[in-house]
Amino acid sequence: MKKIIFIDTNVFIQCRDTEQLPWEELFGKEEHIILFIPRTVQEEIDRHKQEGNSRRAKRARKANSFIRKIILTEHTKIIIKNEKPLIEISFPPEVNSYCNLPNFLDLSRPDDRIIAEILRYKKEHPDHHVAILTHDTSPLLTAKRCGISYYIVPDSWLLPPEPDPRDKKILELENKIRELEKNYPIIQVTSADVNGREANKFSIEVFQYNQLTESEVDEIIKNIVQKNPMKTDFSHMLVEESRNQDNNLKINVLSGVLGYKKRYIPPTSEEIEIYKKVKYPQWLEKVKKYIVSLVNKFQKLSCTFLLSVKISNNGNVPAENVIVIFNALGDIYFNLPSRDENQDKDTDDFPRPPKAPEGRWIVQRDSFFDSIERFNQLIKPHIKTISPFKSDLLIPNIPKQHDRNAFYWKDRKPTVPTKTWKFECDEFRHKIAPEIFEVEINFVPSKNENSKCAIECLISATNLPQPIKHYINFNVTYVKADTFAKVKEHLRGLNVI
Repeated sequence: MKKIIFIDTNVFIQCRDTEQLPWEELFGKEEHIILFIPRTVQEEIDRHKQEGNSRRAKRARKANSFIRKIILTEHTKIIIKNEKPLIEISFPPEVNSYCNLPNFLDLSRPDDRIIAEILRYKKEHPDHHVAILTHDTSPLLTAKRCGISYYIVPDSWLLPPEPDPRDKKILELENKIRELEKNYPIIQVTSADVNGREANKFSIEVFQYNQLTESEVDEIIKNIVQKNPMKTDFSHMLVEESRNQDNNLKINVLSGVLGYKKRYIPPTSEEIEIYKKVKYPQWLEKVKKYIVSLVNKFQKLSCTFLLSVKISNNGNVPAENVIVIFNALGDIYFNLPSRDENQDKDTDDFPRPPKAPEGRWIVQRDSFFDSIERFNQLIKPHIKTISPFKSDLLIPNIPKQHDRNAFYWKDRKPTVPTKTWKFECDEFRHKIAPEIFEVEINFVPSKNENSKCAIECLISATNLPQPIKHYINFNVTYVKADTFAKVKEHLRGLNVI
């Protein structure tokens, strides 16, 4: 039984060329498939080819040329696929027999006229397997109601969607922009955390520490005192002095030969009193201040976030007279851009407990050695030490040469925490290593559980068509911390409790 397939207009208009279609996807390894182009489809193609320069008109004109090629062949048919299945494309023969068409067919509609052609052919050739091939739903439904077999055009056969006039205009403008961008710097901004993870949105958890109560401070100090108690018993040092009197006689015999005398002196009662009533209480006060200061230290560390902002010029020309502005938006501000080396140098060191007075040995020299010592003391102030590293000559302070390609603080470098940083560069070179700005930001503690803030990076240049804006967003969650436990954990790490 021959398999006859009537093809709809959309096979020519919406699909790839018939010679390029994978027909085996529909018909498998059938021996012979005959494709018929209905008269209605020919009429539709003739009508569409007059519609100007739209893709449908172009496809119709191409289909019209293909149909003309078929007509001009000797047998009015073309083989478009030789392998199984063999695909032959032609036209249906004229049908003379009368066919009683269903009443719901509207022959003013092209889809219904195609169905009518199939019904007439099917009546005259009942031994043929007849079907329709279409991608539209209307002829599919009509064919089903008329008992006609059908094949659906796979979506993979369709041409890509044609852009509408607006899409074409957008594409045209994008191409123009790309051409213009070749003459401008192309600035790219990325941001990353301290671990190098690049993102423009960060979720931050900030711990909030309450001040310690007096009882908590007293308990911590009590633990510290147990670890570092005040020394109160000095009686053994006095015994040591009397026990060493006899030894001093023997030692002095030898020391007399060598020109010196050695004698043990215990701590004085005044030194012991100063240790007990002044130095040790003062140390406890320092410890208390240190403990109280830890709360602010923990809070500052929790509210601090380190960020690096990388700015690159990936264009074909340098950016001229560049200005980079960082703005802190919301409950956030920038810490000082750099710290003094001596700033907070010793504030993190736990105060050392005072050393209890101890006995000491002293050496007494005879007059010969005393004379030498006095002589040394007399001439020492008059000896001028010449250092190769110091000079009385004044070396002029020569300023460093200005680098056109480097970034400098605009106006002045901030001396206090602020919400705005400004930098400038005469010429930001293109396609070289990016400029990296290290930013230390601080979140303001809030009574709310959550808050949102951001950093705006605004970059402008005289040869940049419009400023570049880059936003780094922060979702901040505030969590109440156990201050007492945190302080004790810190002190245990220092091995002072």
